[in-house]
Amino acid sequence: MNYFLASGRNNPLLLRSHQLLLALWAADEGKTSIDGMHRSPLLKGVPLMRWIITTENQGSTLGESTSLTDYIIQSHAMSLVMGLVDEEDDWNGPKYVAEHVYGIECAVGSQLIYNMTGWDGKRAFDLMSLSLPKEGEVAITEQEQAKELVEACLQKSFGLKLAHGLVRKVLGETLGLLWRKNVGSDDVPGTYAHWLRHGMVYWNPDEMPPALEFKVIDPFKRGPLLRED
Repeated sequence: MNYFLASGRNNPLLLRSHQLLLALWAADEGKTSIDGMHRSPLLKGVPLMRWIITTENQGSTLGESTSLTDYIIQSHAMSLVMGLVDEEDDWNGPKYVAEHVYGIECAVGSQLIYNMTGWDGKRAFDLMSLSLPKEGEVAITEQEQAKELVEACLQKSFGLKLAHGLVRKVLGETLGLLWRKNVGSDDVPGTYAHWLRHGMVYWNPDEMPPALEFKVIDPFKRGPLLRED
């Protein structure tokens, strides 16, 4: 799954999500690709994922994306379960989510470095590649900016998702792609990247990240999970 999920044994939300995902892959005598999986009748009613869409006349806008929905179909399946009311199975997804899910804002929890650099992978890479000022040296502006990035990520985030896939088509080279291209550049002693890496491996934030407040929403679907409507 994308990002970070944790639960106790036999969690009802994750069990149903996995059951639905297996059914999606088993359709049509077994899928070999995620392409078009968002069109499954089992997912009817779930809003498509929203993504940056670029057109020649209007530039970049935010709209529904079938390709992104297919790309993270596991999250789309979970969204269906979260919005499912199945009285036969004694399952009320909207109520369960509102009462039992501890959700963390992903933009802060795993993408903070991108948001703070405007999703400019080259800028993030250059800042992380800087060396920390030596004793007695005064930090330059870029070093101060790099310090702010590292401290914010270590204080507020549960991880750092390194984007390598679909996002490249819109945003170009990401921090993750540049680190992959420049092998070892994320672990050069004395750099901000090394400090960030060390902190993520050995340190924990002082406080738990705040939980999102989920309200009971109108269901996406009523009826059995695996019934096609």
